[in-house]
Formats: sequence, C-alpha cells, structure tokens
Amino acid sequence: MDYGNLYFQVEPFPGAEGYAWTFTQNDSVLLDTFEDEGRLTDAKYRIPYIVSRNKKFMPGELQVQVKAQINGVWTDSLTITVYLPERVVAEIPSRLPLSTLKSTEVSSTPRATATAIELVVSPNVPAGWNTYVNDYLGYQFSYPSSMKVHAEGWVSLYTDETIPPGFSFYEYFTYLENVLPDNLCVLIESDAGLIAIAPPSDSIGRFVDVCPGMGIGEQYRFEDTSQIFLVNGERRFEKGAKLYLESTGELDSEFYIFNLDNGFRITFIGGPVKGQPLETYPEKMELLKTVLSTLRWIRVPDLTIPGTTCAGKYTQLLIGVWVQVAPSDPNRIRSEPNKTAEVIGQLYPGTASLIIDGPVCADGLVYW
Repeated sequence: MDYGNLYFQVEPFPGAEGYAWTFTQNDSVLLDTFEDEGRLTDAKYRIPYIVSRNKKFMPGELQVQVKAQINGVWTDSLTITVYLPERVVAEIPSRLPLSTLKSTEVSSTPRATATAIELVVSPNVPAGWNTYVNDYLGYQFSYPSSMKVHAEGWVSLYTDETIPPGFSFYEYFTYLENVLPDNLCVLIESDAGLIAIAPPSDSIGRFVDVCPGMGIGEQYRFEDTSQIFLVNGERRFEKGAKLYLESTGELDSEFYIFNLDNGFRITFIGGPVKGQPLETYPEKMELLKTVLSTLRWIRVPDLTIPGTTCAGKYTQLLIGVWVQVAPSDPNRIRSEPNKTAEVIGQLYPGTASLIIDGPVCADGLVYW
C-alpha cells in the first residue's frame, strides 16, 4: 500500500454498534482508534496523508486489527498484514476514464442550475508552473514544481445516512465507490504550509474526511490576524489566527478557513520552516497566496449527492467525462430533455462525446 491510500474496510457486521482499529509496527502500537479517539468508527477507516498520524507509519510490515462492538461486548479481532514502501510523493491524475453511455436519449439543451459562480480569467501564471485540473468539481489552479498536490477521495457513509429509494445499504455503498472520485479534497503542499480545497459539507463534501485534519494542542497562544486573498478573481478579506509557542513566544503557524460563494471551503495554513531564517517565511507565504490566486472554476460543478435524483441507479455518468455509445442502435439527440422534443440528430456507437450537463430525468429516461 502507499501512504496516500491508507484506508481499510470490513463488511458491516450484523448488530455492530461500531468498530475499533489497531495499527502495529515492530511490536509497537502506533494507533488504537478506540483508545486514542475515544469513539467507535464506521466499518471503513482512513488515515489521510496530510494528518500527522500518517507520518508515524514507516516502510515495512504493518499489522492492522479490527474488531466490532455488539451490546458493549467486543468480537474477536480480524488481523491482516500489509507492506509499506519507501515514502514517495507522487502527482495525482486529473483525467477520468472513458465511460459507456447507456441512456437512450441525449439532450442538446443544458439544464439550469441553482448554484453559480462567476468565471474569471486567472492572473498571469509564472513560466514553468504546473496546472492541476479537477474535472469532477470543475476547477483548476497552477503551482510550482517545488510544491506537491495530494488528494483525498470518499471515505465512508455517516451512521445516520439516508439510503436513497431503490438501494439497499450494500448497493448504495458500492454505488458511491464507483461514482465518487478520488479527488474530492485537494491539497497543495509546500515546506511552509498548505492549501486545501473541499466541496460543501452539506453536499458531496460529506463523504470525505475533515480536510485537512487539524489538531491544536494546549502549548499555543492564539492571536487574531487577517489577510487579503485573491481567489477566483475576487479579493477577499479573511480573518484567521496565529499560533505562538507559549514556551518561547515564537510564531509556530497561522491559518485561515473560509467559504467561497459556491460553498467550497478553503483552508490556508502557513508557518516558518524549521532550520530556515524567519525572514524567508513572508516570501514563502506570498508564494502560497499566489498559488491560491490562480484557482478558478472552469464550469459550475454539480454537487448533487449521488443516487438522490431520479437518475438513481440508472447511470454512472458524470459531467466532464468522455463517453461513447455502447454497440447497439444509435442514440437519438433531442433539442430538449423529453420524449416529445424534436429529434435533431443521432449519436452512433463508438462516437466519443464530452458530457457537459445533466442528468435530467423525464418520461422514465435519463438525459445528458
């Protein structure tokens, strides 16, 4: 396993109130979720790359134990052993695979959406910078090669999750695994801090861990602060906090957490680099702010929770992916998403097309 993919799951045990996970290396317990977090977990547990506990894991064998609690009594533990390689930070792919179009109708009329954000031109991007494109969520940004991009995908269902009509729990669990991408929460990391971009928590953001995971100890003194950020072409005045070590009075870090007009949450964290002169930090801070200034939306994202529309289980297509008609009769293209609309063309098997909007459900069919 790689360090950015440390997540484990078991089939839900009948009657289980929750689960406890224990992670051991070299006969030393690195994490006991029940003891360290004081809670039971779901049947799925993930240790994101960005959280500090991920850094505890070293190359070599890792023993993973899980047990369930039923009426206050623990079951026997299930144990597996996995192997962790040397740590390597790799870039993540931004392309989604080619899907197969299985609906029988195609509409040429994009539907209106309730959520909108102004599309703007990015500021001048320095030469040689990389560009990351999130096809699923419809945004992009640029960053220098000295920084790394890391992403987190869906983790699990809430214990009180409402299962959409027509699904069993297991069907919905599998459905989410198939349709939700591995880049719901995206982090840009530098030696002086990070930027996290996450969708609204009341939409598909509910399926990803707290992004990024943050914990603040008692050894810090807080001081209110503020910064002006440029995001999606908009100047924003945001309040935050600086953390100073109580023992020395030195600046440890600063953070700002704010929501954009479309509900996306931005977390901006910076701090002096240990072993480097303090005067180099402002320059590194400005570099992170420049990266954030390149963030822009290239289209309005569809944040509908999968399976909650009438599209239900009938399609696994997504806006922004390339599709092709399966071998069969051609699909009719209509001027609007309904059976009575004018047929204005045909989409033949094997023809590649880009999904730009949908789904719209009408007359028992799913239109894209």
